[in-house]
Amino acid sequence: MKVQGMELTFVVYPALINTLPWPHLWSILFFTMMTMLGFGTEYVLIEVCSETFHGICSRRKNYKWKKIVMTFIVCLIILILNLVFFSSSTGYYWVEYVDHYSANINMVAFSFIQGVLFAYFLPIEDLVDKVKKFGETTPKLYIFCLKYVCPTLSLFLSVTAIYGDITKEDKPEVWIDQLVCYTIFIHMFLNIEIDNSKVSFLLS
Repeated sequence: MKVQGMELTFVVYPALINTLPWPHLWSILFFTMMTMLGFGTEYVLIEVCSETFHGICSRRKNYKWKKIVMTFIVCLIILILNLVFFSSSTGYYWVEYVDHYSANINMVAFSFIQGVLFAYFLPIEDLVDKVKKFGETTPKLYIFCLKYVCPTLSLFLSVTAIYGDITKEDKPEVWIDQLVCYTIFIHMFLNIEIDNSKVSFLLS
Protein backbone atom coordinates (compact mmCIF):
# COMPACT_ATOMS: atom_id res chain seq x y z
CA MET A 1 0.00 0.00 0.00
CA LYS A 2 1.43 3.34 -1.05
CA VAL A 3 1.43 5.88 1.77
CA GLN A 4 2.03 9.55 1.10
CA GLY A 5 0.81 13.00 1.97
CA MET A 6 -1.11 13.47 5.19
CA GLU A 7 -1.11 9.75 6.04
CA LEU A 8 2.67 9.71 5.95
CA THR A 9 3.03 12.86 8.04
CA PHE A 10 0.35 12.35 10.68
CA VAL A 11 0.03 8.55 10.86
CA VAL A 12 3.21 6.76 9.80
CA TYR A 13 5.79 9.16 11.25
CA PRO A 14 4.07 9.50 14.67
CA ALA A 15 3.78 5.71 14.87
CA LEU A 16 7.48 5.40 14.06
CA ILE A 17 8.41 8.08 16.59
CA ASN A 18 6.46 6.21 19.25
CA THR A 19 8.90 3.31 18.92
CA LEU A 20 11.99 5.47 19.54
CA PRO A 21 13.61 6.14 22.91
CA TRP A 22 12.16 9.26 24.57
CA PRO A 23 9.21 9.43 22.15
CA HIS A 24 7.78 12.55 23.79
CA LEU A 25 10.95 14.50 23.05
CA TRP A 26 11.07 13.35 19.44
CA SER A 27 7.37 14.14 19.01
CA ILE A 28 7.92 17.70 20.19
CA LEU A 29 10.88 18.13 17.85
CA PHE A 30 9.05 16.58 14.90
CA PHE A 31 5.88 18.64 15.17
CA THR A 32 7.88 21.79 15.90
CA MET A 33 9.75 21.17 12.66
CA MET A 34 6.47 20.63 10.80
CA THR A 35 5.08 23.85 12.26
CA MET A 36 8.13 25.83 11.16
CA LEU A 37 7.91 24.35 7.67
CA GLY A 38 4.25 25.30 7.53
CA PHE A 39 5.01 28.87 8.59
CA GLY A 40 7.72 29.14 5.96
CA THR A 41 5.37 27.90 3.24
CA GLU A 42 2.62 30.30 4.30
CA TYR A 43 4.99 33.29 4.28
CA VAL A 44 6.02 32.56 0.70
CA LEU A 45 2.44 31.89 -0.43
CA ILE A 46 1.09 35.08 1.12
CA GLU A 47 3.96 37.21 -0.18
CA VAL A 48 3.63 35.90 -3.74
CA CYS A 49 -0.16 36.30 -3.85
CA SER A 50 -0.27 39.74 -2.23
CA GLU A 51 2.63 41.08 -4.30
CA THR A 52 1.10 39.76 -7.54
CA PHE A 53 -2.38 41.17 -6.97
CA HIS A 54 -0.98 44.44 -5.63
CA GLY A 55 1.18 44.83 -8.74
CA ILE A 56 -1.75 44.08 -11.05
CA CYS A 57 -4.20 46.38 -9.27
CA SER A 58 -1.68 49.22 -8.92
CA ARG A 59 -1.79 49.66 -12.70
CA ARG A 60 -5.34 50.97 -12.38
CA LYS A 61 -5.64 54.71 -11.91
CA ASN A 62 -8.29 54.52 -9.18
CA TYR A 63 -6.39 51.96 -7.12
CA LYS A 64 -5.44 53.48 -3.75
CA TRP A 65 -4.97 50.47 -1.50
CA LYS A 66 -1.71 49.92 0.27
CA LYS A 67 0.12 46.63 0.12
CA ILE A 68 -0.77 45.85 3.74
CA VAL A 69 -4.48 45.93 2.83
CA MET A 70 -3.94 43.47 0.00
CA THR A 71 -1.92 41.25 2.34
CA PHE A 72 -4.77 41.32 4.86
CA ILE A 73 -7.28 40.31 2.18
CA VAL A 74 -5.08 37.41 1.06
CA CYS A 75 -4.65 36.25 4.67
CA LEU A 76 -8.41 36.46 5.22
CA ILE A 77 -9.14 34.36 2.13
CA ILE A 78 -6.58 31.74 3.17
CA LEU A 79 -8.08 31.68 6.67
CA ILE A 80 -11.57 31.04 5.27
CA LEU A 81 -10.26 28.26 3.04
CA ASN A 82 -8.46 26.65 5.97
CA LEU A 83 -11.66 26.77 8.03
CA VAL A 84 -13.40 24.88 5.23
CA PHE A 85 -10.56 22.36 5.06
CA PHE A 86 -10.35 21.59 8.78
CA SER A 87 -13.84 22.23 10.15
CA SER A 88 -15.96 20.25 7.70
CA SER A 89 -16.40 16.52 7.31
CA THR A 90 -15.02 16.70 3.76
CA GLY A 91 -12.02 18.85 4.69
CA TYR A 92 -9.53 16.00 4.33
CA TYR A 93 -10.64 15.33 0.76
CA TRP A 94 -10.45 19.03 -0.11
CA VAL A 95 -6.86 19.15 1.18
CA GLU A 96 -5.93 16.08 -0.90
CA TYR A 97 -7.70 17.55 -3.92
CA VAL A 98 -5.93 20.92 -3.75
CA ASP A 99 -2.55 19.36 -2.93
CA HIS A 100 -2.74 16.95 -5.86
CA TYR A 101 -3.65 19.45 -8.55
CA SER A 102 -1.83 22.55 -7.30
CA ALA A 103 1.38 21.18 -5.79
CA ASN A 104 2.05 18.31 -8.18
CA ILE A 105 0.85 18.48 -11.78
CA ASN A 106 0.33 22.21 -12.17
CA MET A 107 3.65 23.07 -10.56
CA VAL A 108 5.60 20.92 -13.02
CA ALA A 109 3.58 22.18 -15.98
CA PHE A 110 4.09 25.78 -14.93
CA SER A 111 7.84 25.21 -14.62
CA PHE A 112 7.84 24.08 -18.27
CA ILE A 113 5.94 27.19 -19.39
CA GLN A 114 8.16 29.47 -17.35
CA GLY A 115 11.32 27.79 -18.67
CA VAL A 116 10.22 28.25 -22.28
CA LEU A 117 9.37 31.90 -21.69
CA PHE A 118 12.69 32.69 -20.06
CA ALA A 119 14.71 30.75 -22.63
CA TYR A 120 13.04 31.83 -25.88
CA PHE A 121 10.96 34.97 -25.31
CA LEU A 122 13.21 36.97 -23.01
CA PRO A 123 16.56 38.20 -24.31
CA ILE A 124 19.09 35.64 -23.20
CA GLU A 125 21.57 38.49 -22.66
CA ASP A 126 19.50 39.81 -19.75
CA LEU A 127 19.69 36.49 -17.95
CA VAL A 128 23.40 36.20 -18.69
CA ASP A 129 24.02 39.67 -17.24
CA LYS A 130 22.17 38.74 -14.07
CA VAL A 131 24.18 35.54 -13.73
CA LYS A 132 27.42 37.49 -14.23
CA LYS A 133 26.64 39.45 -11.07
CA PHE A 134 27.53 36.30 -9.13
CA GLY A 135 30.58 35.43 -11.22
CA GLU A 136 32.86 36.79 -13.91
CA THR A 137 31.83 34.36 -16.64
CA THR A 138 28.69 32.49 -17.63
CA PRO A 139 29.31 28.84 -18.47
CA LYS A 140 27.94 27.64 -21.77
CA LEU A 141 26.47 24.67 -19.93
CA TYR A 142 24.11 27.05 -18.12
CA ILE A 143 22.69 28.40 -21.38
CA PHE A 144 22.43 24.90 -22.85
CA CYS A 145 20.52 23.62 -19.81
CA LEU A 146 18.28 26.67 -19.80
CA LYS A 147 17.31 26.35 -23.46
CA TYR A 148 17.16 22.60 -23.92
CA VAL A 149 17.55 20.44 -20.81
CA CYS A 150 15.13 22.21 -18.45
CA PRO A 151 12.19 22.57 -20.91
CA THR A 152 12.60 19.00 -22.14
CA LEU A 153 12.80 17.53 -18.65
CA SER A 154 9.88 19.55 -17.29
CA LEU A 155 7.76 18.69 -20.35
CA PHE A 156 8.50 15.00 -19.86
CA LEU A 157 7.57 15.20 -16.17
CA SER A 158 4.37 17.08 -17.00
CA VAL A 159 3.23 14.56 -19.60
CA THR A 160 4.16 11.66 -17.32
CA ALA A 161 2.24 13.16 -14.39
CA ILE A 162 -0.87 13.86 -16.46
CA TYR A 163 -0.80 10.43 -18.11
CA GLY A 164 -0.33 8.67 -14.79
CA ASP A 165 -3.18 10.65 -13.25
CA ILE A 166 -5.59 9.85 -16.08
CA THR A 167 -4.73 6.13 -16.23
CA LYS A 168 -4.65 5.58 -12.47
CA GLU A 169 -6.43 2.28 -11.81
CA ASP A 170 -7.29 2.74 -8.12
CA LYS A 171 -9.02 6.04 -8.76
CA PRO A 172 -12.67 6.32 -9.86
CA GLU A 173 -13.51 7.99 -13.14
CA VAL A 174 -13.89 11.58 -12.04
CA TRP A 175 -13.22 13.23 -15.36
CA ILE A 176 -15.03 16.44 -14.40
CA ASP A 177 -12.50 17.44 -11.74
CA GLN A 178 -9.62 16.63 -14.09
CA LEU A 179 -11.16 18.75 -16.83
CA VAL A 180 -11.64 21.70 -14.49
CA CYS A 181 -8.15 21.48 -13.01
CA TYR A 182 -6.37 21.03 -16.33
CA THR A 183 -8.00 24.22 -17.63
CA ILE A 184 -5.56 26.00 -15.33
CA PHE A 185 -2.95 25.27 -18.01
CA ILE A 186 -5.00 27.27 -20.52
CA HIS A 187 -5.35 30.07 -17.99
CA MET A 188 -1.57 30.27 -17.76
CA PHE A 189 -1.30 31.01 -21.46
CA LEU A 190 -4.16 33.51 -21.40
CA ASN A 191 -2.45 35.50 -18.66
CA ILE A 192 0.82 35.96 -20.53
CA GLU A 193 1.45 39.20 -22.36
CA ILE A 194 4.51 39.47 -24.57
CA ASP A 195 5.39 43.03 -25.47
CA ASN A 196 8.74 44.15 -26.88
CA SER A 197 10.66 41.15 -25.58
CA LYS A 198 9.11 41.51 -22.13
CA VAL A 199 7.05 38.80 -20.50
CA SER A 200 4.55 39.73 -17.83
CA PHE A 201 1.82 37.74 -16.14
CA LEU A 202 -1.53 39.52 -16.04
CA LEU A 203 -4.88 38.68 -14.55
CA SER A 204 -7.52 38.27 -17.23
